[in-house]
Order: sequence, then C-alpha cells, then structure tokens
Amino acid sequence: EPIIVDDTTEVKEVMLGANVAGVAETKGRVDMQLTPHPDRIALKVKLRGTTIVNSVATAIGVDVQVLSQATTDVRAEQTILFGPVGITSLPASAKCTSSVKILDITASSPGYETIARKRTTKNKAKAEELTSQRAEAIVTEKMDNQSGEMLDKVAEGYANKFRLPLIRKGGFPEQMLMSTTSDNVLAGMLQRKWNQVAAFIPAPVLSGDHDLSVRVHESFVRNFSEATIGGFTLTDEKLEQVMQELGAEIPEELRTEGKQKSWSITFSSNQPVSLKVLDGKITLAIRGRQFTDGERVIRDTIQISATYAIQKTESGRVLVREGDVAVDFVGRTRLTAAQIAARTVMRRKFSALFNEEINGSGFKLPGRWEGAGVMQISQLMAEKGWLLLGWKLSEAGVRTAELP
Repeated sequence: EPIIVDDTTEVKEVMLGANVAGVAETKGRVDMQLTPHPDRIALKVKLRGTTIVNSVATAIGVDVQVLSQATTDVRAEQTILFGPVGITSLPASAKCTSSVKILDITASSPGYETIARKRTTKNKAKAEELTSQRAEAIVTEKMDNQSGEMLDKVAEGYANKFRLPLIRKGGFPEQMLMSTTSDNVLAGMLQRKWNQVAAFIPAPVLSGDHDLSVRVHESFVRNFSEATIGGFTLTDEKLEQVMQELGAEIPEELRTEGKQKSWSITFSSNQPVSLKVLDGKITLAIRGRQFTDGERVIRDTIQISATYAIQKTESGRVLVREGDVAVDFVGRTRLTAAQIAARTVMRRKFSALFNEEINGSGFKLPGRWEGAGVMQISQLMAEKGWLLLGWKLSEAGVRTAELP
C-alpha cells in the first residue's frame, strides 16, 4: 500500500523583487517498487503529488501586494540500494511543473496597480519557472534528508548486529550475491570457511509459482551457527525474551516464573546447531558443552535432537516429530546416575521446544505490509541435504488450495 503524504509548510522567500509569504499544502502518495540491478537489491521510491501555495507578494519599496495561487505537479524519485557492505541511497531527483494564478492585486494608487498588473502578466512565465525550480529543490532536499535519517538507523543496525560481529568472528559469508528484477529479489549466500563442509550438489529446482522461496543446504545451518553462537551461553531468561520478541507462545517448561529452576546451555564451538535433510525428513540438533540446572553444573558435551517427517494434510503440509526428543552424551556409552537425571531434565525442557507437530500456519509480513495478508506454505521438500520452502501470499484465514 502507498504512503499517503499530507504536509503543510510555511513559505517565506524573495522572488522577482518581492517578499513572498504564504502556506504550501502538499498532498500525494509515495509508492515503492523494485528496479532492476545486477548486484544489489534496488528499491525505487516514487513521490507523486500536488502542492498548492497561497501567497502574498509584497513589492520591495512599493506599496503593492499580489495575491496568487501556485499549483505545482510534483514528480520525484529516489533509489535505495542494499548489498553486502550495507545500505545506501542515490541522490533524489524531481521534476515539477507549476501554474500560477493571480487572484488579486492591491496598490496605493491606480497607477501603481496598473503597472503591477502589466509586470505580473509579463513575469508570469518566469514566476512559474522559478516556482518549479524552487519546488524541485525543496522536494529533493526533503527526500535526501528523510531517507538519510531512516537509512542511517537501518545501516547502523545491519553493521552492528550482523556484519561487524561476523567479521570479528571470521564468520562473515564468503559470498553474498544480490540482484533485482522488476518483479523479484534474488539473494544467495555462501557460508563456508576452509575447515567447514559445503553442499556437494546444486540446489533442486522449486516447482510452481511462489511469492517467497528459500533453498537452504543443511551445511549452512551448521556453518552459520558456528560463526554466530559457538561458545555463546543461552539462559532461560534470554530464551524467554527471544520467544516473546518473536511472538511465540512460551511452553510451561521453559517459563522462568514460578518454581522452575533456572537453567542455561553453553553452545559447543563445533556444530552448535546442525540440520540433516534426507528423504522427506529433517533432523535438527543442538549441541552444548556445558549445562546448568539450578545449582548443578554439567560439563559434558550433550546433543539434543529431534527428527521430523513431512506429512501432507487437507490444510497443507506439516512437520510431525518422530518419537521422543533424543538427548545423547557425545562419546559416552555408559552414564552415571547424575547424567541420567540430567538427560531426563534436558529431554523434558527441549521436548517443549521441539513441538510434536509444526503446522506451518503462516506468518504476516512486518510493519506496513502486515495488512497485505498471510504468507502460507505452498511447497515444502527435504531431499539430498536441501530444504526447499515456498510461500504464497493469501488473504488472512484463507489457505492455499493444493500443495505439490
């Protein structure tokens, strides 16, 4: 949906030897559209509107006033670019066309009034030209300033929360390929260091038409998690906070309130999160090198995993967990009584995190796109290490009719 513009600005300037004072009212809309670019995500912001200025021009040194109304057709645009380094914008450009209508002329004498009318008629074309130029300067300055303020915040967030932390850890993606057509945003990411695994076959082709599609190889999850959360300690309070921010329901076993004992997991530096994809099944595993359960500290490498099978239902495709959540002490065949007790606690807590069924009910786009509808799964495949997902945008509460 477009952004509606409704702006009122006071006007004070000097034009053609007169002091001009008045009020400018601008009404219009801002639309955004993709624009082709070979190596960036490019978004064109277009402003279309009309500015009406009711003003009084007072001749300098002469008791003459001219009441006028200037109507300006405003056309402006600016291109925003996003790439691996960050987000930038090109200078705004504008094309304005003005028409000036003289409403009244007053003067201290009939002679001055006659002269004023002749000069006003003679200078009308010049006044329209100057008004158009002034409008173009104002519009481009506003667009540059407003986009600069907005993009500075976005660029700062991208740099401080994604790019710089990964660079410091040596985990920034080896490749980030981005491009746009008039209809699509295309992005590819290669996450691999010299000692990490990678896909050994190309990604399968998605079938059908999707509004959003993702193809991710199982190695990406492992490699990216090693660069981002390897060695990180996740507490019960932090997990609850993250789930609240995502709008997810917090299971009873994971809540911090009440009589629940506090707990934490320190992720392993090797495979903190891993994904195995094969023959319609997905296995997600979390590996930690240290756990706490209240006052007890468990300094063993433990892997917690769950396997899901893709099943087709009348309402779409769902992921159904096979069996219980597995809790394994890596490298150990026999467990002590304390380790068995710890395994029971971990299974209970992470069974609440790894739901028995993930129904893929869809999600809404954030911000101003929230009212567009619901993104619902139109394709879900798991084969030869690749997970393929496709979504279609549909009205809230309406599911796609058939899934491939």
